[in-house]
Amino acid sequence: MNNRLITVFVMVLGLICSVFVILQIIFNPTGGLAGLLKYVAVPLVLISFLTPKTGLVLLCWVNFYADYYKKLAVYYGTSSMMTVMEVLALSMAMVGAILLGTTAQSLLRGPVPDRTSIIISLASAVMTAMLFFSDSSGGMSGRVQYAVNGGLYLGLSAVMCYLLPDKEAAMRLCRLQFWLGVPWVLWAVRQYIWGFTEMEWFYARKGFSPVLSGQMLGAGEEARPYGFAGSSSAFGVITYLFMFGVWHAIRYEKMRALFWLGSIIYFIGLVVSTQRTILILPFITFGAYLLFRTPAGTKFFYGATAVALLSGILASDFLLARLGDANDSMRIEGGGWASKVVQVGTFADRLKGWTG
Repeated sequence: MNNRLITVFVMVLGLICSVFVILQIIFNPTGGLAGLLKYVAVPLVLISFLTPKTGLVLLCWVNFYADYYKKLAVYYGTSSMMTVMEVLALSMAMVGAILLGTTAQSLLRGPVPDRTSIIISLASAVMTAMLFFSDSSGGMSGRVQYAVNGGLYLGLSAVMCYLLPDKEAAMRLCRLQFWLGVPWVLWAVRQYIWGFTEMEWFYARKGFSPVLSGQMLGAGEEARPYGFAGSSSAFGVITYLFMFGVWHAIRYEKMRALFWLGSIIYFIGLVVSTQRTILILPFITFGAYLLFRTPAGTKFFYGATAVALLSGILASDFLLARLGDANDSMRIEGGGWASKVVQVGTFADRLKGWTG
């Protein structure tokens, strides 16, 4: 019992330190919309610690719209990197509070976490530490963000295994994320038809998010819609919720018509994303589903995936040298949907990571 009390005391102390750090960030005199966070940050962190299950739901809302909120804060408030950090700090503090609160709950009230939750927690802790100490080029704030995004978020998988042991509880969280993504898609459709707003161009030119700035201002490629996401790549991942909507509409009678409607909206998002990988993923998923129904099919899927990956790595120099010619030969004149989809020049960055 004494060991438990000591552990809880250390975690509460850590929570207090986290709240202090978040206060130092959000009380900086940047003002504007970012300054409004000081009224909600501390309550959200405390709720996440005291009731981690509620914190998971709140975190979904915060994370789905934090990237758009930081654009609003930069455009209508103070245009600085500190403003961006103020917005992002809220999500990171909530993740830490949820993890600490879940650990305290398991120690004081139980039940004991299962082996899967423990393994995921350990893997998350190791990855967070490795990422934090692996790169110091971005300063302390950059190291913290790198470690949280690449390692600490993994710990939420253990939290979900622990707090949502029954299928229905997990499904409710999945349904929430499905519907939270619908406004993303609708805004991306607006971007595809009418273009980006002045605020979105203003934020891209500031360079506070290098990935987004590179995608929007990069030479030779037309910017792709990204909805409320932090980049077009992140938007592409969210549109894959299309498969969840179709699966839910087929599997569950509850709200079937609404989920079919949501799936249609997501399918439109897949189309306007103009991302080839995202467009073919539904077909790959359906094929994988058929293969996984038999042991032989499962072995074939993993074997074919491994061969394809290894072939891509070994042939990366060969493919990269001929990518420009392939892009020119497949080019379609005009600025229509087909001309954007057939651009294969975007594969260059991926192949460069495999070249020697």
